[in-house]
Amino acid sequence: MNPCSYLENLIFKHLIDSFSGHIYWKDCQGVYLGCNQQQAIDLGFKSPDDIIGKNDFEISKKVGLSAEETQKIWQNDQEIIKNVRTIVKEESDICNGKLIHFLSYKSPLKNEKHEIIGIFGISLDITPYKDFEEKSKTLQNTDQQYFQNLFHKITGEEHPECKDIKEIAQDTVDYLMNILNIIPANLYWKDKEGHYLGCNNKILELYGFTTPEQILGKIYEDLMDKETAIRLRKLDQNIMKSGQVKILEEIGYDSYGNEAFYLSHKAPLRDKKGEVIGLLGISFDITERKKQEEELKQTKLRLEELEQHRQKYFEKLGSKVLGFKLSSDKSIEKYTEEMLLYLKNIIKVLPGNIYWKDRKGHFMGCNKNVLEMHGFVDESQIIGKSYSELLEKKYLASIKNIDQEIMESDQPQILEEAGFDKDGNEAVYLSHKVPLHNSEGRVIGLLGVSLDITQRKKAEQALKIAKEEAEAANKAKTQFIANMEHDLRTPSAGIYGLLDQMAKSEKDPERKNIFTLLSQAAEKLLNIYDSILQFTRIETGDLPILEKKFSPRELVNDIIALEKPAAIEKKLEFSLTIDDDIPDIIMGDPIRLNRILVNLLSNAIKFTQKGFVKVKVQLAEKIKPRGVLLKFIVEDSGIGIPQDQQSRIYEKFVRLDPSNRGIYRGTGLGLTIVKQFVNDLGGEIDLVSRVSKGSTFSIVLPFKLSIQTHPKKDDFQE
Repeated sequence: MNPCSYLENLIFKHLIDSFSGHIYWKDCQGVYLGCNQQQAIDLGFKSPDDIIGKNDFEISKKVGLSAEETQKIWQNDQEIIKNVRTIVKEESDICNGKLIHFLSYKSPLKNEKHEIIGIFGISLDITPYKDFEEKSKTLQNTDQQYFQNLFHKITGEEHPECKDIKEIAQDTVDYLMNILNIIPANLYWKDKEGHYLGCNNKILELYGFTTPEQILGKIYEDLMDKETAIRLRKLDQNIMKSGQVKILEEIGYDSYGNEAFYLSHKAPLRDKKGEVIGLLGISFDITERKKQEEELKQTKLRLEELEQHRQKYFEKLGSKVLGFKLSSDKSIEKYTEEMLLYLKNIIKVLPGNIYWKDRKGHFMGCNKNVLEMHGFVDESQIIGKSYSELLEKKYLASIKNIDQEIMESDQPQILEEAGFDKDGNEAVYLSHKVPLHNSEGRVIGLLGVSLDITQRKKAEQALKIAKEEAEAANKAKTQFIANMEHDLRTPSAGIYGLLDQMAKSEKDPERKNIFTLLSQAAEKLLNIYDSILQFTRIETGDLPILEKKFSPRELVNDIIALEKPAAIEKKLEFSLTIDDDIPDIIMGDPIRLNRILVNLLSNAIKFTQKGFVKVKVQLAEKIKPRGVLLKFIVEDSGIGIPQDQQSRIYEKFVRLDPSNRGIYRGTGLGLTIVKQFVNDLGGEIDLVSRVSKGSTFSIVLPFKLSIQTHPKKDDFQE
């Protein structure tokens, strides 16, 4: 006997005997040619030798299988042989008086000429996994596919001719290795020092080898990192030392270098005397199963969390809707029932008419007001009825057409509708109607909310009449003020001119002082007339917006010259700053700009008793192709404007310090005109003010650049 052949046969026998399932092979007549120790024991025999030569009919009597079940096994085997195909299926069997579930893999057994000489089978006990498979269809399919792939390529060969022992042994080794190589698991065997003595092709692929000779004699340290090698070597040594088989999960790598999980079956390798001479291992890649187990675990956790979240959601929703917390031991159905009842009671007492109908226009529900309007007491009296049964013809057509249009277009509408109230009086309703949808988004009806706006409509009509009357009165007032230019301003201008002339020509000091005071009073009165008349022209649209060429520097300097005496008289620090990059000539409305700056500057001087008044002109931004934004700032250290009053300063005739106090005089139109002129020019005005600290008005206005580089004298006239 060749020692090598003996060792390999020993390894093969130990391998199949260490397998926890059944491994067997039969000839074409169903007579057993061999099996592993586990199958012999499960079928009630002491060893595989007791089964060899027997068929399934003889064995079935011993294990208690019926003739019908045995006949099915026979027919199944014959079908595999006839059709030359491998099958994978679940089978049940009685083993030691217990029902056992097997996952069976059967394949034709061929000789070296590829002639079918029998059948080869492997059966795995999957009874422990049945419950798990029923809970996880996905995992079951993966397991089935995994075991289908496990033995899909398994085949066998039997030497047909009688040759010398060495050749037969080699043929036997090739035959056995063929079986080992088609098993989709990592198979290997080592000596006591951990040197590889052999393996199947899966191990070669894992470590990147192509022939068995490349791995023979290598140890863990030659194939992986030192830390992992020491851990695996220690585990193998413990198994060989204990002499016990160990099944465990291990973390390793696949042939692509990716982390993988393996279910490993490791057992001591013994000689004929039972002495441990090495280690045999078989490892199945269970990475996909681990992933699916983890996914199943996470799915279960998510479902539990979802259920808890849903329970808490309904508790919270119930608390919000009902106004009090429902008992935690109630079911979701009970929560829903109570909330629906609660909401239904709320709808019943809501103001206005609330109703919902199906696609054909039949009422499906409503609130109490709708019931009372139609003379009903209970909701059941109106359910199923249509408008044609409830409304007069004069209301029916328009309401019916609108409802159908809303449902067909799937668009809500807000409209006024004519109808009647619960006392039968004609009424006007503001209705908001929306289509109702089912869970698929299909329109199944209509929801309507109608509010009685009869009194509001009457009030609107009265308000309209009052508005028209007010507008007529305002128009008469405006016309009256416009007539002031002829009836009041003209004689006032004459009086002022006469008094001014008399003051200048009078020699007597006392009389000169009287004429001067009268002249100043007439001038102020004339200024009031001018402000009112200018505002009137603004309101009536008689002051067109101009677009003239002018020099912003000259305009500002003229205003400064006009207002400077008043500032000097009050001993105020009076300054003007104009940026160098301000254009010499711009196009715009100098009349409005002049009035804006005059009003702001005169106010600043008027309301500042000490300190300063500053005017700044800055280039805020250039606008392509020919435009600029100019910023005008008027800053003072005067009395300031309270924060709560700043929003009112632009209202007409508003004076924050009433004129009857005799301190500050005016019409209350200055800032109103400023605001209106800024809006007319498309600009913006901002105010920053603190009481007793002063105010800063900032005006930003757009202008066009002029092609002309120097102004003409007559380009600007007030």
